[in-house]
Amino acid sequence: MNQDQIKEKLLLLNDKTEDFEVILTGKKSKKVNGLYYPEKKQILIHNRNFTEDNSMMYTAIHEFAHHVHITESPIPVSSKSHT
Repeated sequence: MNQDQIKEKLLLLNDKTEDFEVILTGKKSKKVNGLYYPEKKQILIHNRNFTEDNSMMYTAIHEFAHHVHITESPIPVSSKSHT
């Protein structure tokens, strides 16, 4: 699955959200599977962490939820990461 296909599937969940970018890093990370950068509106997915598309989409949906939360909240939302 490529980044355009991931974005297309995420937009099926909410196509009214602000524009965003999906980037497959081509890397493996021991710390995180994905990240969301609110200032750039970028979802980064460490795609070498995954052996199947469903797991990668789970991470993409999680990061997309951060995007929707931060961009659509009526009150300011901290972009501080969570555990």
